[in-house]
Amino acid sequence: MTGVGCLNNLLSKCRIRHFVACVLSMLLFTGCTQRELCYDHSHSANVRIEFDWSEAPDADPATMVVYFFPVDNSQCMRVELSSDGSGTRSCFNSEIKVPEGVYYVVCHNGNTENNVENGKTFSEYNITTYDDKLLAPLNRSDNAPRPEETDGQPVRAQASRLYTYTTPEPVLLEPNDGEPTVIVMKPCRKSTVINVRIENVSNMVAGMEYCAVISGLAESWYPCTGMPGGRNVIVPLLLTPDGPNSLKGSAEVFGDNAPHDILHRFRLYTSVKYYYDFDVTEQIHSAPDPYNINITLSGVTLPDNSDGMGVSVNDWGQSEDVDIQM
Repeated sequence: MTGVGCLNNLLSKCRIRHFVACVLSMLLFTGCTQRELCYDHSHSANVRIEFDWSEAPDADPATMVVYFFPVDNSQCMRVELSSDGSGTRSCFNSEIKVPEGVYYVVCHNGNTENNVENGKTFSEYNITTYDDKLLAPLNRSDNAPRPEETDGQPVRAQASRLYTYTTPEPVLLEPNDGEPTVIVMKPCRKSTVINVRIENVSNMVAGMEYCAVISGLAESWYPCTGMPGGRNVIVPLLLTPDGPNSLKGSAEVFGDNAPHDILHRFRLYTSVKYYYDFDVTEQIHSAPDPYNINITLSGVTLPDNSDGMGVSVNDWGQSEDVDIQM
């Protein structure tokens, strides 16, 4: 082939390659344009989430989670807003885009130690915790005896502090090009703190360890009802000495399931494998503030350790029911 022929052939190939490149560029450009049109949120609403902390002035959340639950139970939208480290909660106020629709809007603090999100629709969504052991506060896995009549109650970890809010009515979100739709969330604490004090404890000695459990507590918190729910569960708590003859401890829980007709049993465990039972039903049910419950117990005689009995005891000592001195 002559040099001219080779040159013409080369030019023809270059033209073909140039043509193909142009077509591919046009297709690529068209594809990007279509995605951009889909991404312009023409069927979305501009929403501004604002938080009113007047009901939780001491709250210091790491993150705030906002759920948009469609009223038709279709796929929900979850947004997690993180702290900017400034120490001010105004950083959680944010503008987002939400597909048009009618939603129940729920917020709660996130990134907690124990709380677990569960469920995908508004009616089933709840905050719960993980499975635990009766003697978890003592870091022991002994097969400790359960409180009586609690065989159907799983042992669950304490709750982390829960701040939550649910809009009282569904919110209609429509496409808007101007000012965003403002949704004001007013979180308040919904987890219950149970403070326990046991007085007149005899034979307390250095090195002895104590924990307890409370039965009949709620497994979860349900934003759809604004109430505790789920199964009745047993929650462990650590007890520590508070003077020469008293113990104290606290548990954060999701509250007490309605109707409030279940027995709440308190069982004190010791590291020398003796346990003591109390009925704390009345103190829980009659508490003036259901989110802050104080339980006072009295009159526990621990085994006399003068004979050297310690944590090497193999079997648990006989249960003792203690009458509460009110």
